[in-house]
Amino acid sequence: MALAPVVALLLLTGPGVQEGTPVDLPSDQGLDPALVDELGRFEPSRDGWNSEVLAGRVLKLGRAAGVWMLGQAEAPANLRDPLVCRLPGSDLTWNKTGAFEFARLLLPADATGQVHALDQARDRFTGLLNRGPNLVFEGAKVIDIQLAGEDVSALLSLAWVNRSRTLQAIARIRLSLIGEPDDLSVLEIDLQELQFARRAGGVPLMADLGVNWIADQNARDQLTHSLADLRTTLDARLGVGLLGHHGLALGDLDRDGLEDIYVCQPGGLPNLLLMRDHKGEFQDRAAELGVDFCDPSRSALLLDFDGDGWQDLVLAAGAELHFFWRQPGGTFVLKSRASAGYLTSLAAADFDGDQDLDIFACGYLSPYQGQQVPLPYHDAKNGAANFLFSNQGDFEFEDVTQSVGLAADNQRFTFSASFWDFDEDGDQDILAVNDFGANQLWRNDGGRFVDVARAQGVEDVAAGMGCSLGDVNGDGHEDLFVSNMFSAAGRRIASQEKFRQGADAAERQVFLRHAQGNSLFLGQGGGPLIEVSGAGGAQMGRWAWGGIFCDFDLDGRRDLYVPAGFVTGQRPDDL
Repeated sequence: MALAPVVALLLLTGPGVQEGTPVDLPSDQGLDPALVDELGRFEPSRDGWNSEVLAGRVLKLGRAAGVWMLGQAEAPANLRDPLVCRLPGSDLTWNKTGAFEFARLLLPADATGQVHALDQARDRFTGLLNRGPNLVFEGAKVIDIQLAGEDVSALLSLAWVNRSRTLQAIARIRLSLIGEPDDLSVLEIDLQELQFARRAGGVPLMADLGVNWIADQNARDQLTHSLADLRTTLDARLGVGLLGHHGLALGDLDRDGLEDIYVCQPGGLPNLLLMRDHKGEFQDRAAELGVDFCDPSRSALLLDFDGDGWQDLVLAAGAELHFFWRQPGGTFVLKSRASAGYLTSLAAADFDGDQDLDIFACGYLSPYQGQQVPLPYHDAKNGAANFLFSNQGDFEFEDVTQSVGLAADNQRFTFSASFWDFDEDGDQDILAVNDFGANQLWRNDGGRFVDVARAQGVEDVAAGMGCSLGDVNGDGHEDLFVSNMFSAAGRRIASQEKFRQGADAAERQVFLRHAQGNSLFLGQGGGPLIEVSGAGGAQMGRWAWGGIFCDFDLDGRRDLYVPAGFVTGQRPDDL
C-alpha cells in the first residue's frame, strides 16, 4: 500500500498534528525502514515541523488564557507583567432577530496597544465577557502561526458558553510571543473580534429534541445508539461504517400537511418511516408500508414520479437504486431497480423537459472504510462513477450518463450534487461537489452537458462535502454555499516553504485551498460567479458536512446551518 497519500491526508486533518500532542508510536523492531520513516512523520517534533510543536504549546496557553480572561483563574506564568493589550474600543450593541440576539465587537484597524498590569488586563477582558454572565470556557483552536526567529505570532479562536447553553461567546485573539517552544512568553494580546449569541427565555441556542418527539419506542431505541455502539454489536459484514453516511428524506406521505421522515440506516438495522401526527409525535410505519429494509442505505428521496399526487420513494441501498411506487394511500411496491455501485446522495429534477423527474446519483468510495485511497490527493480521479437516470415512465429509468456527455472525468469522489439553473436559461444544470479535488458544474445545452466549473469560477478545490443554494444578497440570483473541511493544521503546514518542496506554486496553492474551509459564491445570472472572501464569515465551519441555507429567525434573510465533526476520539478536545 502506498502510504504517501495517507500521510498527506493526516497532515491536513489528523488530530496528532492538529493539536501538537506527542503520539505514541509502535516499536520499530522488525519493521521496514521506510514504514518506520513514515510513522515518524506522525509526530511533528521528529520531523522538523516546528510550527506544529509550537501549536501544541500555544494551544495550552490559549486554554489557560481563556479561563483567566473570565477572571476564574490566576494569570498563567507565561503572561508578561505588564501586558500589552489591544481591545475593541466600541461598546457592545445587541441586535435582535426573531428569538435570537447577536452582538459583535471588532478591533479597529488603527488600534494601538496599551500597557496594563495583569490584574488590570484581566479586569478589562472580564468586563467584556461578563456582558454574557455565567460563562465558562469551552475550548480553543490555533488557526495560524507565524515564525520570525524567536518571535511567534499566533491567531486563536476561543469559545465560552453559559451552563444552560443559552448564550455563547466566540473571540478571535492574536498572541505575540517570544522564546523557545518549551518556554514561550506572551508579550501582547490583541482581541481582534468578539461575538455573542443568545436566546431569551432560558432556551438553549440549539438543542436536540428529535428523539423526544418519537413516540415509537423501537425507533427511539435505534436512534439513541451511536455508531460506535452499533459497530460493537452488529456483524461487521453488514456494513456499519465509521462516518454515518446515512441520509434521510422529507415528504408528506399521508397528505395531512405535515412532513414525514424516511431515515436510512446502517446494514442490519431496518430503515425507519417516521410519520408525524397532529400532536407533533412520530410513529414508525416502515414495516406497515413495506420499506423497512435492512440493507446498508445511504440516501433516499420522496417524490411523486407518476403524477398521481402520492409521493413515491427512490432508495440507494446496497449497490443499487430501488424505485418504489406508492399505492394511493397504501403500501409501497418495488417497481424497478438499477445498478449504481456505492452511492452517497441523490438529486432529482426534470433535466430533459419531458415533464417528469430524473435522478442524478453521486458515487463515492470511502478511504476511511478501505474502499479506495484517493490519488492524487488534491485531484483524485480514481473514485466511483456518478449516474444520470432518465425517467422513461412507469418507473422505468434509463442510465443516460454516457449519451448526455457526463461520462468524461467521471471517477471522482462526489459527496453531493444539486440541479441548478445557474445560467437562468430555463433548463437544469448539475453541480457536483467532490472530495479530494475540484467540483464540477455541468451546463445543460439542450440535454447534453459540458463542464464549465473552471470558466464559472466554482471549481473550489477542497474536501467538498455538501452544497446549498439560495439568494443571500437579495439580487434575484441564486448563490452557492459549499461545505468544505476546515483544517487549521493544514493551513499552517501547507503555507510553509518546506511543504511539498519541488512542487510548483499552483499545486502548493491547491493544497492550501484544500484546507481553507467553506466557500460562498454569488450568482450573476449566467456570468462567472463571484467568490466571497472568507465565505462571508462562514469559512471556518470546522469539519463541515452538508451546510444548508435556512431562515432561523424568520426575518426573510438566509442564514446558514453547518453541521460539523468527525470520528469522536478519546481526547475530549479532538476536533
